[in-house]
Amino acid sequence: MRGTLTERERRRLRGAGKSDPRDALAIARVTAREELPRVRADSAARELKLLCDYRSQLQCERTRVANRLHVDLVTLRPGYQRRAPTLTSSARLEQAEQLLEEDESVQAALARRRIERLRELDAEIKQIGREIGGRVRATGTGLVELVGLSDLLAARIIGEVGDIDRIQTKDRFARINGTAPISASSGNTNRHRLNKGGNRRLNYALHMMALTQARMDPRARAYVERRRAEGRTYRDAIRALKRHLSDAVYRQLREDAKTSRRRCTPGVNLT
Repeated sequence: MRGTLTERERRRLRGAGKSDPRDALAIARVTAREELPRVRADSAARELKLLCDYRSQLQCERTRVANRLHVDLVTLRPGYQRRAPTLTSSARLEQAEQLLEEDESVQAALARRRIERLRELDAEIKQIGREIGGRVRATGTGLVELVGLSDLLAARIIGEVGDIDRIQTKDRFARINGTAPISASSGNTNRHRLNKGGNRRLNYALHMMALTQARMDPRARAYVERRRAEGRTYRDAIRALKRHLSDAVYRQLREDAKTSRRRCTPGVNLT
């Protein structure tokens, strides 16, 4: 059920404030009066969100295991970073494992188990990434054609947004994803500060898109330079760019929804 309908109905009720009985009455009236869309628990967007969340959990687990392995290596082989500067690739894990050869201590055995666990996590993260990419391509979304949006970022956007038809305007979409500017002007200084509200996962996807475009897209680079010529900081320029990219993503999601509806609408037989 859309929260806006409930909020609108709550304002019509007598009395002030918010309470469970008032919410229940508002929801009952909306349900009785409105023709609400059917809930689709198995939608492609929900499945992408579940996969993205699972991949994020795997990445967090990998970080924890790598941190524990780092402690083991620092204890067993002080200065090991000269041989294995990071623990982020199979080659580096192989180097770390070689450092533990002929060490039969319990801590070394546990470190080798952690190395094996990191390999398992890396393989599963790659497998989930491939599955996400395949599902994103299957949706036919045009998001992957936008500069700076990989399959993984496009999947995160689709999964977090869900049904784009519930978001009526690009400005509301900007408020939802946290790119709507917050004025922080004072005196003759006109600027905006970071908006810490909204969906931070959506905001992260747009942030990575903005950083990629600022580095690779001539139009984005020119926009950032114009902002900086106006006296804005680089961060302010990136935030302004994110706001424009929010509109571009919103338009593409709308176009994707129209295309999907056209594919699902049965043709008219004129014979």
